[in-house]
Amino acid sequence: MFVEDFVKCRIFFKKRYCAAQKALLVFIPLSHFPLRDKVMTQQLNSQIFAYAKQLSDNAFKAHALTIRGLEQVAELQLAALEKQAQVTADFIAQAAEVRDIEALRGLWEKGTSLGREQAESAVAVTKEVVAVAQKTAESLNALLQEQQKAANEAVAAPVAAIKKAAAAAAK
Repeated sequence: MFVEDFVKCRIFFKKRYCAAQKALLVFIPLSHFPLRDKVMTQQLNSQIFAYAKQLSDNAFKAHALTIRGLEQVAELQLAALEKQAQVTADFIAQAAEVRDIEALRGLWEKGTSLGREQAESAVAVTKEVVAVAQKTAESLNALLQEQQKAANEAVAAPVAAIKKAAAAAAK
């Protein structure tokens, strides 16, 4: 069958095309696959492309959520770093002005209170970072559940259609 199609193809091209086109098109045989196989292949390809599009869309959404969370964490950490740098610079400026023992004693007390405040600030920023990470994880989880729901519906719809068609054929 394949040889017959190839011969038909050559005869067809001899009648309709110039020599340059014949040279290229002689090697393209007529299809020996039934039309049913082509339709099935097209359906499969369209389903694969739809799933690939859905996957890339969801990956883009997940990436955007993750980047947004990272931006919020970076903003929190940079704000805390800026505040701590300012407080430290003020403390160093005061330390440079110390001239006697009483000023040194006051500076010592201020240094310990600043250390405590910076530790409390670091703990507060860490709590905020954990809250942002938890919020991002919840958003990603919601996106995953949405994707699973869409996938379940995509699988259930053809099954329901087949059951309905089978029930109609049985009547």
